[in-house]
Amino acid sequence: HKPEMAIAVTPFEALCGFQRATSIVANCYACPELVELIGEDRVAALDAAATSSDDVKPALRSLYTALMTTPPHIVAEKLGDLMTRIEATVEMLRMPVDTLAQRIHAQYPGDVGVFCVY
Repeated sequence: HKPEMAIAVTPFEALCGFQRATSIVANCYACPELVELIGEDRVAALDAAATSSDDVKPALRSLYTALMTTPPHIVAEKLGDLMTRIEATVEMLRMPVDTLAQRIHAQYPGDVGVFCVY
């Protein structure tokens, strides 16, 4: 086994770790634009799997596949809706994940990956 090493030469942030499926469901429902992209049925399927003894992998795979295969023009539209909603929220009431989504969108406008922070 050969572990990899990264040394930052400029300031950076790293996202690491995994969320529980129940947390992903809660984040999806907190972002209506994301639910519109992937479909309420997929979020509900993940919720059902997460709150039972079912394997969450198929539901999570379906949800993520739907997100990543959404046509770019629809992603751009929903990202615009998301940014408008976040900007309309008083700054001190914004969720940290929303602020992160704003920053990522500023760096990578129109990128479907912005929704992955949820």
